[in-house]
Amino acid sequence: MKSKAFRQYKETSVLTASPLRLILLCYDGAITAIKTAQQAQAERKFELRDKEINRASALVGELLTALRDEGDQITANLKSLYLYILKMLLEASVKNDVELYHAPLKVLDELREAWQSLAEGRAVNFNGVKPEIMEQNAGGAAL
Repeated sequence: MKSKAFRQYKETSVLTASPLRLILLCYDGAITAIKTAQQAQAERKFELRDKEINRASALVGELLTALRDEGDQITANLKSLYLYILKMLLEASVKNDVELYHAPLKVLDELREAWQSLAEGRAVNFNGVKPEIMEQNAGGAAL
């Protein structure tokens, strides 16, 4: 019954989490899912890869829909990065290329670190996270 208790614990954790904690949970889940998908693809376990890509895409989609479009540059940058991540996940899956997972993982890791800093009350410069990272990490792939 450990799995039932664990599921109840996780459900309670999510239901009682602060908005910042929920964002971090989405990042954690997406990063874990991408790493699992990458490993599954390397092992040619395509059903598992597809399941994890769908999970990561759903979590990034949640982050995308949670954005409030107030016309600011930070929101625009985050939206561009989330769309880029979704594009790269699809491309990695279609091309069966484990190397294509590195760029979305790097972006998610950096964004997660920024949100963690914010949650801990440290100063964060989200303006430093710009769509140019897409070009640096994916050989110039565009949206």
